[in-house]
Amino acid sequence: MVFNKRLSNVTVGLLELEPLQRVQNAAAQLVFDLCHRDRVSPYLMQLHWLPVRSRVQFKLCTLMHAIHNKRSPSYLSDTVQTVATATTRCGLRSSATTDYVMPHTLSKFGERAFMYVVSPHLQSVEDI
Repeated sequence: MVFNKRLSNVTVGLLELEPLQRVQNAAAQLVFDLCHRDRVSPYLMQLHWLPVRSRVQFKLCTLMHAIHNKRSPSYLSDTVQTVATATTRCGLRSSATTDYVMPHTLSKFGERAFMYVVSPHLQSVEDI
């Protein structure tokens, strides 16, 4: 679906996801034959559809969960680095944890990288 294409642009923000949310709302209105003034949220819940922003976050967390449990393709797992394997943190207490390193970027283009986008969602994956 369109959500996969937009995964790399999560950092762009709400303006980028707003048109997708409108499409999802229009689809729910079409399915339930609603007026354009009716609230769509209860119908999205009835269809078990997450809002677009939540769906993107869910997909990112699902990918990180698969990477954490070593059930992902190598091209994804190779982009993620744990604190234990980071050369700058080998003697620290944090090297004994399952935390992941957040990369530092120097440009906006670098902020679209998978690891940079996923980093804020890593803590919720570790709680599972």
